[in-house]
Amino acid sequence: MKLFFIFICSIVLATICIVFFQSAISHVYGNIAELEEKYSVVYFVIFLIFTSFFFCLLSKNMITRLEQINQSVKEISKGNLDVQIQTKKNDEIGQLAININKMTNGLKESIEKEKLAQKMKNEMISNISHDLRTPVTSIIGYVDLIERNLDMNKANCQQYVGVVKRKSFELKNQIDDLLEYSQINYREIQLHKEIVWIKQVVEQVMLDFIPKLEAVQMNFHIECSEDLQIEADISLLVRLMQNVISNSIFYGKSGKKIDVQIFQEDRNVKINIKNYGKRILQEDLPYIFEKFYRGEKSRSANTGGKGMGLAIAKSIANIHKGDITVCSDDKGTVFTIILPQSSTKP
Repeated sequence: MKLFFIFICSIVLATICIVFFQSAISHVYGNIAELEEKYSVVYFVIFLIFTSFFFCLLSKNMITRLEQINQSVKEISKGNLDVQIQTKKNDEIGQLAININKMTNGLKESIEKEKLAQKMKNEMISNISHDLRTPVTSIIGYVDLIERNLDMNKANCQQYVGVVKRKSFELKNQIDDLLEYSQINYREIQLHKEIVWIKQVVEQVMLDFIPKLEAVQMNFHIECSEDLQIEADISLLVRLMQNVISNSIFYGKSGKKIDVQIFQEDRNVKINIKNYGKRILQEDLPYIFEKFYRGEKSRSANTGGKGMGLAIAKSIANIHKGDITVCSDDKGTVFTIILPQSSTKP
């Protein structure tokens, strides 16, 4: 559009120049019409020269900018994605430069994500190999002991069978967690959302934990000022709560209680789950929701968990367009689950 406007302006300016030229020579030659007819070709050539001159003059800046864009695109084609084209004006060329910059940034981001995904995949394979090898090695060792003592010591064999069974369940739980995390994190799981009252869900989950709470002499309190509802997959929402509460019970049992606060903030429903156990180290906090992470205060290989519970909880919150955060100090550790509030009545 701008190029067409420049072309029209060049024609207009060339015509004005021809008019001034005619005015200048009219004092010398009285009959301009006869002169135009006699030298029409010359007039036409002069008109083309003026038009070309004004077109080049007016489009010089545009051509310079297009050449800069062309050079930048050549650099990008060579793999240099750090190139950013300057956008001096908000015209067609400026929009072209903006779109090329967006494309470059998108490519750069995609490549970074691909590298990160490859790194995560390699780490995951390495961690899975380590985590699965440990119980498998134990199972093989105890099966060998059973085989050697089968006819000699029945009591020992029964004890070994118990260990093998426990290790087998541990192995199964690890595999189940890995499959669940993969399905949730890579969107392979189908969500079956429905409107639910969040307080009722939290109460039911806490009631299910009463035997565990009593075993460690803990109690709980739920505070909810109003009835709040969200749209969520019930089974996944329950799993999210179970993982966070289970973590809070194990690492907060020394504090003897769990406080749950449910409230609304910025069109979101927030659930604060607070335990009063030993604080999580500051250096552990950024990694608390990463799979396989085992900070001493957040994950422990001796608990039967393999650093997947909170990672699964984070993924469930994310696929519901929510989030989960944690903060910890000497007064306690608070997990905050953030989920979009629903205005639809169930």
